[in-house]
Amino acid sequence: GLQFVGLTSAHSDAHLIRATFESQAYAIRSWRDQTAIDGLGPIRATFSQPWDISCAQVLCDIIAAPIFVIDEDEAALAALGAAVALARDLDISSPNAAPHVTAWQLTPSSQTATLYHTHARIHSRIQSKLDF
Repeated sequence: GLQFVGLTSAHSDAHLIRATFESQAYAIRSWRDQTAIDGLGPIRATFSQPWDISCAQVLCDIIAAPIFVIDEDEAALAALGAAVALARDLDISSPNAAPHVTAWQLTPSSQTATLYHTHARIHSRIQSKLDF
């Protein structure tokens, strides 16, 4: 379950949403650390409004690994999936077969690496105490 510690009347819904988002990112980092999953390459993510590229950067910083952020245009993503499936089924590959999709590759920010690394160690210690 989710538990918030240290809340005061100064905290808003935005603080709770950010804390929830960060806790999920720490869980992803912990899972990747425990499974040594880095060999699969960068995480691919899409963010719909109101999320934006700054949320993706927070995720990238917390998991301490690069991520690809793909444009959230659902029609373009659906067309891309259909093009990839068709190319696979027909055993063809063509750089012109897929629609244009905007993507960004984010890398962890050196400015926040130390802070999030410390928080990740704390998260891991707490998680190990809670695991049964």
